Amino acid sequence: MTAAIAPNGRSETDDLLLELLDMPISFQRCFVAITGKVTAALLLSYLWWAAEERGPEPEGWIARPLDHIRDETGLSRDELSSARRILRERAILEDRRRGMPPVVEFRVDRTRVAHLLVDQVRRQRGACGLESARNLQPLSHLAH
Repeated sequence: MTAAIAPNGRSETDDLLLELLDMPISFQRCFVAITGKVTAALLLSYLWWAAEERGPEPEGWIARPLDHIRDETGLSRDELSSARRILRERAILEDRRRGMPPVVEFRVDRTRVAHLLVDQVRRQRGACGLESARNLQPLSHLAH
């Protein structure tokens, strides 16, 4: 069975795929090493991007409805809950509910993330026998 070709030169299948395929979701691969889970790395990447994109509220808080985060990341309710728990346990994320109706606000501790990333690189280089791991400087420019 062959697909009909539309006047624009694309098949019906091509048009359906273009409708279904949305903007791809990407995340910082290095965050997997410091969170231990792809879902937590995805949430951390999303919140990091959101702070850059929109600019944080005073004191670094970012207001984001949970359903908005689920829609944009593709995380299920349980995956989002688990990712938030992991990030809180690692002291990477704070979250709070404020207002009426309540809105969840998030704050990423960028300094903590920078330290965890540096420690991860030191461990990797140490495991490979690279002495230059001791000379790594803090990533303070990440924690604005």
